[in-house]
Amino acid sequence: MIRIAERQDAARIAEIYRPHVEGTAISFEEDAPSALLDELGFTPLCRLSDTAFKLGRWQAIDWMELTLRGIPALPEEPISFSEFARARPGRLAGILGGAARSG
Repeated sequence: MIRIAERQDAARIAEIYRPHVEGTAISFEEDAPSALLDELGFTPLCRLSDTAFKLGRWQAIDWMELTLRGIPALPEEPISFSEFARARPGRLAGILGGAARSG
């Protein structure tokens, strides 16, 4: 069912989006604190002009990126499922346990 979000939905919405926004920078000011974002290592990706309507006028949204870890020069070679199961049984159990809970 799709409906308009209401005030009582706020806690559930925060719970849903928490893993995606925790540790990110967000500003509800008219001008983002660009010096702070630069200092933290954020890189501007794009500006979405006239995207959000707030305070009686259209606002722009700046999309920023922050690299959390270095990218290896070469990725690890893929391994078969059976190799993964032998090498990391605890990780496999965690994945399968999560799938059972969500399914």
